Amino acid sequence: MKLIIPANLSEPPSDALMFRYLTLKSKKDLNYSNLIEAPTDMIDIYYYYLKKKGLFDYIDDIISPPHKEHGIILNVKFITWNNVNHIISNLSR
Repeated sequence: MKLIIPANLSEPPSDALMFRYLTLKSKKDLNYSNLIEAPTDMIDIYYYYLKKKGLFDYIDDIISPPHKEHGIILNVKFITWNNVNHIISNLSR
């Protein structure tokens, strides 16, 4: 299964550590392929940003819309300590 994560969820107000935790759990525990969705002209910028922050370790690829990938699209406003466990529990259903 693929988890499509909008690229802006890696930026504040999301917590970078919780973004990394979410991608770790979805990759290792739930066996998802983590895909970052970014505009075509922003792919390189997000790649370098994620690498610099140490957030790319559990990301499989960066895709841009429109794409042919099917999967679960993460639809939240941000990822923080308060909602990360709720997001993960919803993914495991």
